[in-house]
Amino acid sequence: MQFPFGYLATKPNSELIDNITQSVGPSELVEMSLKTLPLLYLNMGGEMCYILDQRLKAQNVKPERSRRVMNDIISTLFNSNFLRKLFEPQEMHSCNGLRLLFDRVAHSSIMRLSPSSTDKLFDLMTMMVKYQIQCSASPYYTLLVTMNHLDGMRRLVQNSPKIQMQIDNAYDLLTINYFSMNFSELMLLRQTMLNFFQEFRVKISVLLKEGQQRQDGRFVIPLNTEIPYGVSKPGIIKYFGKAKQTKRSSFEAGATYLERRSEGNIERIVKNGDRGTELGKNVYSQDESGHGTDVFSFQRMRKRESLAKEELTLLEYLVDSGDRFVLQQLSSLEATKTNMYCH
Repeated sequence: MQFPFGYLATKPNSELIDNITQSVGPSELVEMSLKTLPLLYLNMGGEMCYILDQRLKAQNVKPERSRRVMNDIISTLFNSNFLRKLFEPQEMHSCNGLRLLFDRVAHSSIMRLSPSSTDKLFDLMTMMVKYQIQCSASPYYTLLVTMNHLDGMRRLVQNSPKIQMQIDNAYDLLTINYFSMNFSELMLLRQTMLNFFQEFRVKISVLLKEGQQRQDGRFVIPLNTEIPYGVSKPGIIKYFGKAKQTKRSSFEAGATYLERRSEGNIERIVKNGDRGTELGKNVYSQDESGHGTDVFSFQRMRKRESLAKEELTLLEYLVDSGDRFVLQQLSSLEATKTNMYCH
């Protein structure tokens, strides 16, 4: 299954804009705002799992305990009953509500984080998803980013077919609810997500070092900009009269535009994990090599290992010795587990 990126190239820009404007009314705006929460949840949940997995490895936690922690968290994240309710149209959660939700997910295992560590975890996962959505070349990429997060979490539970089936269920829900959306609907979804992230301006060491973020927390718009598959590079003006092109001129666009060579892929499983973009992949993992668009400054992801080491400067504060990162004996698991569904 592939996205109809060519749709963007088959119509003059003015006609495309007119069609979007005419097709979007107050009811459509409300409808899309009621469908944004699942995308926020899955993408932010993916980043949370990446970070916690990295911290478990950095602290040399025994592999069997690390697997138990990640299995418990991801199983809770993809609880089928919860996902079914999550995908029902509903108002966006407040920031505090979403933070509480992820706090319960993070503590659904034998792992324990202090309140300050939970806050830092939430800030980091929020800023990374904000960066990914803002850097998406097209609203369709919002789904590609989500699929990359599902792929990343699937790799973290390779030893558990049961949990992988839970992730498959999330894929099915995405297929039913989002894969048939048109450009304008996905554009509204992306805008709603960006509106949610608007006030978040936490500084992230990787983004700062790469020059992608300013000291005030705002992102830097790169001069190297990717454009979707099938869309022509800016810099050409075509004049039409009587349904025929009558003139053509060019101008300096002022940036370097990188053209996609293929459409994004949203199949359940893709070869080599290449969905056409690196956005949403695990930047802390040394195993995920880059195939599509790179996450930072469009540089090849051979730098992923060094970037992950740089980010540890921030992550060391996430779970340090003072945060009481308690890994209790597995025998006491049931007595300490937090139930995210009890109220």
